[in-house]
Amino acid sequence: MQNTVNPNATEKAKVLLNFLSETAGKAIITGQHTQTNPMEGIDYIKSKTGKEPLLRGFEMLAYSPNINDNDASEACLTEVYENRNTMETALKWAKAAGGIVTLNIMFALANLYLAARKSLTV
Repeated sequence: MQNTVNPNATEKAKVLLNFLSETAGKAIITGQHTQTNPMEGIDYIKSKTGKEPLLRGFEMLAYSPNINDNDASEACLTEVYENRNTMETALKWAKAAGGIVTLNIMFALANLYLAARKSLTV
């Protein structure tokens, strides 16, 4: 078993690291970004393959403090509204399915970048 960087890593984190280490170079772990909380993409994959991806990405746009309902496009607001409670959905899915979660944090920072007039490093 590979050692974790964090000496206080949970047992689940150690098991995940071991799984990833043993899988490396031998298999492919498939994943799917859900884009919105209804997760139509996951339903489509399951309807075609009978399986769901082990790795699932969740969009955190609804948690962005910089979304202005008055200035945002209808498409942006739809995506924000469809991603409300994403964190809860991700945690519930991970616990139920034993899956691997990845989070896409796409905060609306353009206005901060333009105001600062300097490069944005994340």
